[in-house]
Parts: sequence; structure tokens; C-alpha cells
Amino acid sequence: MKHLILRGVLGGAALVLLASGCAGDPAPQGATSDLGTAVRGDADAAAAPATTTDSPAIAAAPTAATRLEVTGAAPPPPAAPERVEAAPAGRAVPGPVVTRGMERNIVLEGQDVRLHCDDGGSIDIEASHVILVVTGHCQDIEVMGANVTVKAEVLDELDISGNGNTVDATEAAELKVEGDANSVTLETVGEVDAAGGANIITFESGAPDVEDTGEDNNIVAA
Repeated sequence: MKHLILRGVLGGAALVLLASGCAGDPAPQGATSDLGTAVRGDADAAAAPATTTDSPAIAAAPTAATRLEVTGAAPPPPAAPERVEAAPAGRAVPGPVVTRGMERNIVLEGQDVRLHCDDGGSIDIEASHVILVVTGHCQDIEVMGANVTVKAEVLDELDISGNGNTVDATEAAELKVEGDANSVTLETVGEVDAAGGANIITFESGAPDVEDTGEDNNIVAA
């Protein structure tokens, strides 16, 4: 009986020693548990550096603005400057309009004036050294200043009382010259009345009625 009890005690002790030896052996080198693998994998993944667009291996995707700049149409060329046609040679650009019954007085010396007569109107030049260009049909132009230059078209009456003036007109029904040393050239004139002196009056066509009461006037057909 004592032998049986001792054998049982020895056997239990042997089992305890065997179990303790198994638990104390270290795991073989390189062997990992599934749990260890999972934990280390998560740590490695967390420790890996994040990839940025600054890496030369990954180019930044073009933005919408970049694509428009690269593929958009070229800007249109600048618009050509507006072209302004010059007036025909020998013809003035029409200016302010003078109509029948109106009177325009030019009183400032040295003015350069452009006017248009719309089948009437009177123009009085009281200043000197004026340049007047008139288009259209005027009732009357009177030159009272000195050293005035006039270029006109059709006149019912042309009166010159100043001195040293130059007047060219296409047509005048009546011409009166009371000043001196004036030069008048007309394509056609109906009547000439010269009362001043040393005036030169030239007409290109027609046979006007001429009355010369002045001195040294030269009235000739061109």
C-alpha cells in the first residue's frame, strides 16, 4: 500500500516537472505567432513614410487652369486701327452749315474757317489774315479784312472792300471790288463792278458786264 502511494506521488511530480520544462523553453529563433505577425505588420505599416506629390516618380496632375492654358485657343490679334479717308484733293471738308437767311461773321484775326452754304446764307469776314474755305451755294460773301484768302464754290454776290485779298470761286453772279490790290479768279461771272485800284480780276469763261470806275485795274479773260 505504501508503495502504491509513493508511486502516485512520484508520477504526479514527474508530470509537473515535464509541464514546467515545456513552458520554459523559448520559442525557436525566427518563429512568430500569428498575433505577433499581425502586430508587427501594423507597426511597419504605420511607420512607413507617406508618399507625397513632391516625389519625382509621381508627377502632379494638371489642374483645370493648367489644361486651359496649354490647350486653349491663342488670343485674337489686336484690332486694326480704324482707317480715315482723306478728303479729295482740292475740296474742303464741309464745316458748319449756313442756310438761307443766316449770317456768319468772322471777327477773329488769323482764323482758319470751314463752312458750308446750304443754298443760301451770308458770310462777312471782318478780320484780317483769315483763311476761309466754303462749299455749296452761298447768297453773299463780303471780305472787309486784309490779306484774307477765300476759296468758294457758287455765290450770288461777292463783295471785296478790303485790301490785298485773294479770292478763288467757281461761279459768281455778281462781283464788286471796292478795295485795292486784290486778286480775284472766277471760272464764271455774270457782272463785274471794279471801283478800287490795282486789282486783278480774271474769269475763265463767259462775257460778263464790266464796269471799271477805279484805277489800274486789270480785268481779263483767262
